[in-house]
Amino acid sequence: MIYVTRLFFIFLLWIPGGLFPVQRVLSQELSYPELATGADLPRTFNRSHIYIAIPTADYVYTYAPPKDTSDVWRLIDSALIPYGTIGIDGNIRKLHFLLDDRIIYQEYSVYDTLTFDDKFIRIDPRLWVRTPYSTERDVYFMENGMQIAYYSDGEDWFISDSMNPRLFRVNKTTPLLDEQEPFKKLYSFHLNDAWYIAAVHRDRVSFHWYETVHDSLNIQAEKPAQLTFELPQDALSVFVYDRCYLGVVFSNNILFYQFNTEEGQWEPNSRIKPFMLTGATANK
Repeated sequence: MIYVTRLFFIFLLWIPGGLFPVQRVLSQELSYPELATGADLPRTFNRSHIYIAIPTADYVYTYAPPKDTSDVWRLIDSALIPYGTIGIDGNIRKLHFLLDDRIIYQEYSVYDTLTFDDKFIRIDPRLWVRTPYSTERDVYFMENGMQIAYYSDGEDWFISDSMNPRLFRVNKTTPLLDEQEPFKKLYSFHLNDAWYIAAVHRDRVSFHWYETVHDSLNIQAEKPAQLTFELPQDALSVFVYDRCYLGVVFSNNILFYQFNTEEGQWEPNSRIKPFMLTGATANK
């Protein structure tokens, strides 16, 4: 049985300690001294198109890109991380907190919960397909070579054997990525109107193309092998940023890369300013 719980902010304040975390909305003018201690940099992820979020101690902090000529990313809000969280991600609107027995979806002061049971089995964090281009209460993961979705219509929860029942044109159930491979996490990735699954390994990111009904008949998708991104030796982690870029996390900054289709190679993105982490202590 699925329990969908909606708790509002005033109710959370009334409950001692709260069943779910209370979000703190912060001034855009604040800097980010919290990163100086406890920043879990390898778990940095993308939020709401162009924001990034960094778990730090008990909170996850969200930052917006610099304005105009500034070089400083702006801290815009934070949320308390629920006890027992083993994975964090977000989509255009929501934060997703993955626990052993459930997923908590947070959008401002509203919370929904998907509880795992005999029907909705527990998701392996490694097989979670992260950063879906969505605004809904949903989660995507890989099982037996297929992409499975749990999604809600606002009241009930459902299961789909693909990211969308009408998404795939061909080979919907043919594995293009062996889930037994030792990758660390999975992302959705979009380039030149084609969708890929990006698998983050210890030293590289590999790409796997699934043809969809949205792909043109004349589409020339980049060959997955050509898209392979080799991580710099001193990189702590990497994540997909705004669906089509890579954010590479180092101990003192985050740099952004894009794929140059004309040159057939990855290169730094000069339009996205680095996120500077000077003085931050990475949790390796």
